[in-house]
Amino acid sequence: MINDLASSILDASPHATFGLEDRRIIFANFAVERVFGWKPQELLGRSTMVLYPTEKEYERVGRELYSALENEPVVLKSAYQCKRKDGGIITCRLSSSKIGDSLTNRKVVVTYEDISEINRIESRLIESENLYRNLAEGFFAGVYLIQDGKFKYLNKYAASYMGYEPHELIGKKAHNIVHPEDRTKVMKYAKQMLHGKRTNPYLYRAVNRKAENLWLMEMVTSIIFEGRPAILVTSMDITELREARLKIEEFDKLRSSILDATPYAIMYLEDRKIIFVNNAVESVFGWKPKELIGNSTRMLFLCDLDYKRMGQMAYSTLEKTRIYEEPEFLYKHKNGEAIFCRIKAVRIGEALQHSRSLIVTYENITEQKKIQDALLQRTKELELKTHDLEETNIALNVIMRKREADKFEIEESVVRNVSELIIPCIEQMKKYRMSNDALKYALLLESHLAHIVSPFLHKVSTKHLNLTHKELLVASLLKDGKSSKEIGDLLNISSRGVDYHRSKIRKKLGMKSKQDNLRSYLLSCFSDKAPGEESAVKIV
Repeated sequence: MINDLASSILDASPHATFGLEDRRIIFANFAVERVFGWKPQELLGRSTMVLYPTEKEYERVGRELYSALENEPVVLKSAYQCKRKDGGIITCRLSSSKIGDSLTNRKVVVTYEDISEINRIESRLIESENLYRNLAEGFFAGVYLIQDGKFKYLNKYAASYMGYEPHELIGKKAHNIVHPEDRTKVMKYAKQMLHGKRTNPYLYRAVNRKAENLWLMEMVTSIIFEGRPAILVTSMDITELREARLKIEEFDKLRSSILDATPYAIMYLEDRKIIFVNNAVESVFGWKPKELIGNSTRMLFLCDLDYKRMGQMAYSTLEKTRIYEEPEFLYKHKNGEAIFCRIKAVRIGEALQHSRSLIVTYENITEQKKIQDALLQRTKELELKTHDLEETNIALNVIMRKREADKFEIEESVVRNVSELIIPCIEQMKKYRMSNDALKYALLLESHLAHIVSPFLHKVSTKHLNLTHKELLVASLLKDGKSSKEIGDLLNISSRGVDYHRSKIRKKLGMKSKQDNLRSYLLSCFSDKAPGEESAVKIV
């Protein structure tokens, strides 16, 4: 009964179990075949040398095993290299016990546990852990492990941007590095990511050793570490990147403002395809920016011929120089109307690449051109009118000269007739005896006729418009050599009245000195000749 029980226990064991006497096999259980590939009966009576790859290993196991059994009834030894029937090498953990109280007959029971697979797994785990640590340490991103809210591992990069060495943070609470105002947000985003409700990295502010704020971008995943749940975190310090991005955003806003403040349409073209436009394109062409982006510039031309012609002119020039300018070219507005634009194209780069990238500005000069055309037309009209006026002026000058000549002829005729026909008659009348009144009127008539035919009155009245009519008559008679008494008799005024008028005339003529002779001055006025005028006719 006892033998049957022992046999059942041996056969139920998953490990190869041998009974040895002086290292020869006296029994073996069924597990021997699974571990070594030998059937139990094939090994009975054979030396255990068959179970080892070398004699040296065989000797080492025997020496260490029996030496230990001298002092202990049961010995658990570490792993040894063993050999299967097919020659394959396996690793076995040996445990042994002596049969009886002594090793006199060297009888022992030895169990071989195949731990080859366990060793392989452990090796892989060690290799995997080493590989992971090497990768983690070589990352340009922070990698750290959190368990129970504390750091269990950090790579050098994660610790460095916080201003620490890894060992300084191990065991410390992870949330201490998070800015107090962002801790709630970080916990929320981390939970969402751990539960699969968030896939995008989240940003938050961290506080480094110097109490300076920095921006971290982070992702988390749940793992099992040392048999318990943990959180694996990958993070990146994006402080400089974020600052650069903010500066770029500010620059983009500034650039956008500049572009939008420009009244010209500005387009970025690649091989005549519209990649970017500013908002002013709507005021020039009527199209909204989103309606043009991605389309060919063909839609801006009136016809295919204009589109091809502009392409040939612009690109042939830009092959040689960086800038191409066209003072005016016809384009098409969204409403179909033709518009004139002044364009300036600048190539991007030192030469035209295969993409033929350009920056082009378009200035709508349609109204300006209309004004210029209207001004040109008006100038032509004014030139014609000026020519007509010049011809009219010439004709008027001819007429005026003719009228002056006619006037001179009339005046000459009047003077000649008065001098030759009337004055002689008056002179004859004065020779006959007549009353004083008649003589007075004859003299007065002679004086008036002299006024009519003489240019003196006209000249004096023109030069001295402030002389009264009476003063002009006195001046005329003084010029003719009449005395004050004679003038008084002719004008029916007293000699004293004549002297008064003489005084007024001298004052008005600016003759301050009494030594200046009034008659001489009046004669000088009479002797002046007007342009184109003959000498005044002397009336005797």
